[in-house]
Amino acid sequence: LYSFVVIGGCRVDKKDIYDNLPSTANVPELKQTFDDVASLQPRPDYFFFLGDLVFGYTKWDTSMLASELNGWKDIYQNSELAKSGIKMVTIPGNHEFVTAHGGDVDVAYERIWTRLMAPYSAGSNGPGKGGEDSLQTDESRLTYSFDYKKTHFVVLNTDAAGRDCMGAAYWGTRLAGIRPRTIGLDRLDPKRTYVFMSNHVSNLDPPVMLPLIP
Repeated sequence: LYSFVVIGGCRVDKKDIYDNLPSTANVPELKQTFDDVASLQPRPDYFFFLGDLVFGYTKWDTSMLASELNGWKDIYQNSELAKSGIKMVTIPGNHEFVTAHGGDVDVAYERIWTRLMAPYSAGSNGPGKGGEDSLQTDESRLTYSFDYKKTHFVVLNTDAAGRDCMGAAYWGTRLAGIRPRTIGLDRLDPKRTYVFMSNHVSNLDPPVMLPLIP
């Protein structure tokens, strides 16, 4: 048996950014989360951080994005979680890859993420530039998969250059008349092998589930 942790979005809002907050992360919450996970028993094997680590939206200022990501890394590397043996896997969100609210994905942002966050990637077998999806950039270290203890994990970048899924998912689910249905733990067979997919913006969850939150 094993376990893993999944969280996402631990950044501040624009109005809460100040000069001595290089990471633009919600530092008290982030540090507490790292400490809480490091103290779990039994200890998880993986920690999946599903995007929006930082505020980003730096309006083509790549040095600012790099500064924010390095600030986040400093917090993590000085935490007990970094010493715990739990594998950290980070996945980009729209705040890391999009130039501004309502903007487009910047290829330069992808390059910065791929370089700075390489220690927190768990694979590189994803699709390259072009291919069936006509990808604009090499996504092999942003969308990939790996096996662990008879389980297949898929890591999906939902903000690939020219392939932002948020708008399409929002309207597609409504036009299709999709209605969510929750299936409980009684449907899980412990003898089977499962596939877990981790990503920032699901193709369905946000547009379908958010209107249903009380």
